[in-house]
Amino acid sequence: MPASGWAEFFSGGHGGRPYFVHAETGATQWAEPSSYRLEQEAIDAAVFGVDIELVRGVMAPLRTMQGDAAHWPDARALLLRVTGNVASQPHAEKFRSLKTTPGGKFAATVCSSPGGYELMRAMGFVESSGALTLPPDAPTDPCRLAHCHIERSTKVTGDDVKDDGGSGGGGGSGRWSNHACSACACVINSGQERLWTG
Repeated sequence: MPASGWAEFFSGGHGGRPYFVHAETGATQWAEPSSYRLEQEAIDAAVFGVDIELVRGVMAPLRTMQGDAAHWPDARALLLRVTGNVASQPHAEKFRSLKTTPGGKFAATVCSSPGGYELMRAMGFVESSGALTLPPDAPTDPCRLAHCHIERSTKVTGDDVKDDGGSGGGGGSGRWSNHACSACACVINSGQERLWTG
């Protein structure tokens, strides 16, 4: 458990949107706590050997994409494959160029998602002639960083975490309860953020 006490989980009921649970208080929230974010930025910078500003540049658009439950599942699947290919075969030219032509799968799932282009640029891709290309001399550490976080987001922890509509979620009616997270046994509804199970 990080020193901040916060841990990150992913809601299956909201397309893999991240939510945060505090181990001691049981508080849950959609917004990433700043103490957790700062801790993770330092860890990522050390693990991937990159500057904290680069970590922030990758994570900000990735968080934007994760918050879009309607598009994130499809974009996540494609980005997982793209970043995985670059990370595992960094010198393979075929994995370093992605067509962005309108109507194509990549354009429809990643480029059309809020934060999509920004994430690709943060990973070092440049746009030219209807494609996003990772130059041969560009480091692959930003792709490895993104891949790690995208892969983590595939580990959803329950399909029933919802909010009351006040923080951009699904809304609707449901039974209010103190439901334990299936991954950590912490109470999901702390009353601080009005998360509910339906």
